[in-house]
Amino acid sequence: MTSGHVFLYSPNGQLVFEGGITDGRGHEGENPGLWAASARLSGTEGTPVSFPVFGCTLQD
Repeated sequence: MTSGHVFLYSPNGQLVFEGGITDGRGHEGENPGLWAASARLSGTEGTPVSFPVFGCTLQD
């Protein structure tokens, strides 16, 4: 898992989005990962969506 890893769950506990919301290190602005996460937050239904993650590795 990395610092840029995002998990979104529906109210009933189902994973609806997993991944990154930036296109790459240092990227600013909109991109497909952010659009997908935003769509899920607004209630768009569908299968779980996953996007590549960019960030620093997190350790226990």
